[in-house]
Amino acid sequence: MVRVFEYSVQTRKWKSKQRAYENFCRKIGIGTDRKDVGTMTEIADVADESMKEFPHTIGMLKGIRKGGYKTGLLSNSSVFAANVLKKETRI
Repeated sequence: MVRVFEYSVQTRKWKSKQRAYENFCRKIGIGTDRKDVGTMTEIADVADESMKEFPHTIGMLKGIRKGGYKTGLLSNSSVFAANVLKKETRI
């Protein structure tokens, strides 16, 4: 299931969450009507909204940068989860 989610939602930038989760529902063989896609989107939203930064994250990143290193963030999250991360944390 994780691989299907990665390939159907996380491997491209979607114009809308609706289309991304329609694609996911199609790939796992469930309906793509508004109710099914809405339920799947709600499940994903709960997971995305539970993200939080660890207390040591910002200090560690600042220390790394102070040491002359550049930092970046790589993730296997969807663009939707990344947007929540940017909005809800200092990362």
